[in-house]
Amino acid sequence: MNKPLSLPDANGLFGSFGGRFVAETLMPLILELQDEYATAKNDPEFQRQLAYFQGDYVAAPARSTLPSGSPSTSAARVFTSSVKS
Repeated sequence: MNKPLSLPDANGLFGSFGGRFVAETLMPLILELQDEYATAKNDPEFQRQLAYFQGDYVAAPARSTLPSGSPSTSAARVFTSSVKS
């Protein structure tokens, strides 16, 4: 019986041969980003900004409204969406 895999592991690797599903040309940038995040995640100002953006943008429902003047008997109803500012 196959057991479910929980990949990637804690180091971001897939299986015993390692590797990441990223184009090789991007690896230097990915490693730089990884190092910068390791430093930034302990910075209180970074955490404050991260919480702000997560609160306003991550999984925030968009308010959808039917524009005024739209015919309510139309077969197609077009809604507009606005993001909280």
